[in-house]
Formats: sequence, structure tokens, C-alpha cells
Amino acid sequence: MNIRNRLILSLLVAYSGIAAAAPTVEEQEEPVDWYDVEIIIFRHHDLKALSQENWARDPGSPMIRSARELLPSLPENLTAAHSDKLKGPLPYIQLRRDESRLEEKLALLKKSSSYEPLIHLAWRQPGLGEEDAETIHIHEGVNWPEAITSEAETSGTPNSAEDSVVVVPVEGEDLEGPPAPFIDGTIKLVRKRFLHVEADFIYRAPYIEDKDNRLERKQWPQAFRLQETRRMRSREIHYLDHPMFGVLILATPYVAPVEENPEETPLETEELKGINRQGGLTPPSASNPLSGAIRR
Repeated sequence: MNIRNRLILSLLVAYSGIAAAAPTVEEQEEPVDWYDVEIIIFRHHDLKALSQENWARDPGSPMIRSARELLPSLPENLTAAHSDKLKGPLPYIQLRRDESRLEEKLALLKKSSSYEPLIHLAWRQPGLGEEDAETIHIHEGVNWPEAITSEAETSGTPNSAEDSVVVVPVEGEDLEGPPAPFIDGTIKLVRKRFLHVEADFIYRAPYIEDKDNRLERKQWPQAFRLQETRRMRSREIHYLDHPMFGVLILATPYVAPVEENPEETPLETEELKGINRQGGLTPPSASNPLSGAIRR
């Protein structure tokens, strides 16, 4: 084992020991349920909402100061080879791409002309009560001020993690403020009698040249905020909707593999096709990324 892997393993074992010793996980009166949580945040290309609603210049900001950051995913060979040294599941570590359950939805969003995915993340965590549940900080990309945008254009450096998110320079005016993530916010999974999710996200959109855009150029990047608390069902995809962007959330119960059956039981295909809003149902469509069992 090389030095790098030995260091990662030591940190891994130490972290699992801390997690196992945490009173919020181990000192519960009842066994703690674990979940694999996966989200996709995407923006809408339909801009009619820009002219149909009055948008606040400053919609406020999510409380991210005390939120927990997700740790990078770990190599499969490391966790598999040394699983006997771990004292339980590792919380708040990003899952690998091969552990994703929303790849099909992500592919449909990428192909769609109506939507554009901005973030795709998955992690494992305990299902805890309101007082003990952790708030997770989710963020991605950067909206740059005009000076940095112009410099990036001349140097050929991308402006953000998403090449398509570009702030158009305003002639004769400087964009206000320092660089800021174009997606920034929090998500919290709470286990009560039922599972609940609390989401609070800001989407800072780049300047949009469109007939439906009635906001002045100096107002961009404009911030749009989505705040919602939703009772969830596990194994169902829930859709949190906003006129400018949306969030897909899936929480799947996690059971640690045992020696006799090392692989998790795969979920039924139909369960993964459902997207749950509150309300009625619509039939699934192979071409629509937001189709399935949609509850409004």
C-alpha cells in the first residue's frame, strides 16, 4: 500500500470512528435508519416567468454558515478492501458515479431543450430528528464580475464549472460584488414519523438577452430563491419546482451489505421512474425528464 492510500485509510478509519461515536447517530433510543440521498439541480430554458412575476432584487440568502460540507468520494478499492476496519457507514461523503440512481434522469435532462442540469450529487447519511439532523451545504460554479469575465475571455479560461453559465459584460458598468456561486444553498433530511426534506437554494442567473427579460442589465446576475419543506416517501423522486430552476431529490434506505449477500437489493425499476410532487399523477414518458408519477 503506497503512502497516499495509507494516509487515506487512516483518515477513513478515524472518521468512521468519530462518526460511530457521535451521540446523534449511536446514542439514539431506537436504531438509526440510513439513507442514500441524491439530488439534481437544473435550470429552465423557458424564460416567460421573467415577465410574469415580480422578482425581488435581493431575495435573501440561505443560512450556510453552520452547514456541513460534503467530503469527496472515496476510491471503491479502498472502502472495499478495508471495510472490516470501518465501524459503520461513512456519513456525508459523496457517493461515486457508479452508485448513482438518477443517471437516467440526468441523461434526459441533458438531452432536453427545456432544461439544463447544473449540479448532480449523492451522499449517504443517517436519518435523524429535527434537533440532530445535519444541514448540508450545496454549491457549484462561480458568477464572475465583469473585469474577471473579460480577462477570462481573452485568456480562454472558463468562467465557471459550467461553460454555458457566462455573465455578459455590461458596457460602462461594473457588476456589483465579488464572485459568487451560481447555485448556493442548503438541504436537510429530517426523520420524524415520516421523512421530510428542507431545501433552501439560490440560483444566480447570468444576464439573459430575451424579450421576456424585463429586468435591467445592472441587476444581473439576478438571484432567484427556492425555499420548500416537503414530506417525502423514500424511493420516490421528489420534484421541488421554481419558475427559473428545479430540484430532483431521491432518498433511498441504505442497508449495509452482509457477507452472505454483499450486494444491496436493487430497487424496482418502476420505483425509480416516479417523480413525486404533491397532487395528481401524470403518466410516464420516455422523452420527458420530469415525467413519471408526478404529484402536484
